Amino acid sequence: MAVPPDALWLPALFVILVGTAVSVRFLRISLASALALGLVKASIPFLYFGYFSNSAWHLMDDIKYYEMGRLLLSKDSNPFLIFFSGGGREQLFSVAGGMHILYYWWNLLALYVFGPYYSSPVFLNVAATFVSAAFMAAMARGIGCSETYAKYLAVFFLLQWDLLAWSSVVNLKDTLVILLTVAAMYFGMQAARQRQLRCLALLAIPLYAVLWIRFYVPMLLLLALLLWAALTLRGWKRISLILFSAAGGLALLHMTSAVPIVKEYLRGDWIYGVVRFTFTPLPWSISPAYSFLTIPTILHDVMVVPAIIAGVVLARRNVWFRFVALYCLVVILFYGHVPIRQGPRERFQVCWILAWGEFECFWQLAHGPLAWRSEYIAPPGESYAPEAQVET
Repeated sequence: MAVPPDALWLPALFVILVGTAVSVRFLRISLASALALGLVKASIPFLYFGYFSNSAWHLMDDIKYYEMGRLLLSKDSNPFLIFFSGGGREQLFSVAGGMHILYYWWNLLALYVFGPYYSSPVFLNVAATFVSAAFMAAMARGIGCSETYAKYLAVFFLLQWDLLAWSSVVNLKDTLVILLTVAAMYFGMQAARQRQLRCLALLAIPLYAVLWIRFYVPMLLLLALLLWAALTLRGWKRISLILFSAAGGLALLHMTSAVPIVKEYLRGDWIYGVVRFTFTPLPWSISPAYSFLTIPTILHDVMVVPAIIAGVVLARRNVWFRFVALYCLVVILFYGHVPIRQGPRERFQVCWILAWGEFECFWQLAHGPLAWRSEYIAPPGESYAPEAQVET
């Protein structure tokens, strides 16, 4: 839906400032490059909502989030105080119709700060992608990748076709799910590398937050963490993370009563489901509501197999990346069993992992055969020097 251009300058400026600051500080790129990146990211929703808005590109959920945000705003709800009053929390649960209240609050925050327009939460989502990229860069450095690799990976993710299409056009919660997922995986790796309980506490924060936006994602993350710890770690780290994952999973099952809900949608033809989830939609079968995905879908279909192969190779060489790969595998297998959740929107939540695989392909092509040679990265618990950079 079209928005007066005058109402777009404030959120666009916010994206540019946040993007530039995060890119300089955490991606460690130059100020000029960071400013250019912020301008590119902000210009897409600015031009779209100001001049080219397509009323067909709405998927029902996005309108509901926006309308409920406006309803909360009309009741003079303050997004910074709403969690601290019983009446405010009741309003959130009422408009959400359940426990998934976080993205309704996100819409309230955007409308409160940027104005009561559909574009406001979209701009806030674009700003959130920079924070996700910062976690990706930190994760890449932490698993032994070079500084150059980490910064270019983050920039590639910010400009990746699926991310640009989903985060810049429609008001959906999946961009925020990506942010919380990447943060949880980063803190999970930190917990495996450091002998500090605070890392487990930091891991619990995004896990708990994503519970209020998509209840089963924390359980998928904990399952991947448990598998990775069991297959990769040694000693007390292995035991502590397995116990944390198992206890956290049981607590989440108790809180959400998820087992009967998930069982309702599970089915046996999971091989077909996995293929459908990986490749849907086919470019020639895209409906008008999803036509903004036409070019990203073509690029996805061209790159998905090379990206998966590159991810498998990288996971074999790097024990830390195996956590990322295992989570992607868990997600694919889970949605392969749930036919009503096999669309491109569900796959979008792992687009950052697919983007990593795509970037790995381009990186190897750019650096030639010698780029495949790498130092051995010891499994956690063995001798490992975090300061030793490994060109991946």
